[in-house]
Amino acid sequence: MPLPDFVIVGTCKSGSTSLHQNLRKHPDLYTPSNEVHYFYSRAQGRYNEGPEWYERHFDEAEDGQTVGEKTPLYARVPEVASRMHEMLPEAQLVWIFRDPVQRAHSHYWFNVNLGKEPCSFERALQQERAGEREEDVERAYLRTGLYAEQVERYLEWFSIDSMFFCTLRELKSEPAKLFGRLYNFLGVDHEFADRIHSEQRKTTTHTPYSPWLRHVVLSHFGGQSLARKIEYKLNSRPSSGYPEMDDTVKQDLYDFYASPNQRLREITGLQVEHWNAARLSK
Repeated sequence: MPLPDFVIVGTCKSGSTSLHQNLRKHPDLYTPSNEVHYFYSRAQGRYNEGPEWYERHFDEAEDGQTVGEKTPLYARVPEVASRMHEMLPEAQLVWIFRDPVQRAHSHYWFNVNLGKEPCSFERALQQERAGEREEDVERAYLRTGLYAEQVERYLEWFSIDSMFFCTLRELKSEPAKLFGRLYNFLGVDHEFADRIHSEQRKTTTHTPYSPWLRHVVLSHFGGQSLARKIEYKLNSRPSSGYPEMDDTVKQDLYDFYASPNQRLREITGLQVEHWNAARLSK
């Protein structure tokens, strides 16, 4: 029974879905269409289901295919690296990163729209910094952007040579080049990369005026209720996309991530200077 040869381990809201969808087009690769969430138990984790449950996700792989899976929350949950190494000691790990400030903002609004986040962005960050969300891996907007410490945790169990690093910017601007590198890393036909084209997804998300109201309605009445339909009509902003981030908050976040970003560059060799270049002028 096949087990993954590679795992897309992170990171959340950084382009892992687009990366995964394009990987699935390669005839020599097999991955389940959905995230598996196996190696942890908290939140939506399914580690308690046991190894046979995990193995069944790869039953449809054909002989000779390179097998993988994608669960970007693996990067964030501390216990995953050791558990993954125990079961998949030879696995290749794929990482994709995004400007952590923009990633945090996107992650926040993603949870707001699902009704999981009742607080403002500023309040959510304050709570996280105060240690009020230590066990909340799904709403860890700040900590999920500390990429270097996540990579270093995996380096306790896996070698740097077993890891592939890229950025959302590469995925958008040079998809064929990126997938050529990735296919070589995975040991499959790299010429298939010429068929990959960057797909610019246009968001049609209409964010709520009140995250708290969205949270209350969805948590109490559900997504198919009349209350939900009324809430969506009255509480949704008319234009799609996310509201602009407050400049003071944005500057604070770029300052917060400056040192971790530099450490990520030292570890991975990734060119992430454009993240610093996006900082506001003081």
